[in-house]
Amino acid sequence: MAEHRQDYKPVQVGFYDIERTIGRGNYAVVKLARHRVTKSEVKCELQTTCELQKKLNAKHYLYHLQSGQ
Repeated sequence: MAEHRQDYKPVQVGFYDIERTIGRGNYAVVKLARHRVTKSEVKCELQTTCELQKKLNAKHYLYHLQSGQ
């Protein structure tokens, strides 16, 4: 298990603190986030622009293959 650093501060996005990575996929990283007021936990999927563009280009290419263009 990873050692918890004393100086660790979660990244804040809106009312949420992004705490840690809980998964990785081909196009995104899934992070655990916690609402600062209600303390409820949610997962958020973060896609990099580069990976998202690759995904969109692949869908566009497949569309043209299927439509015969």
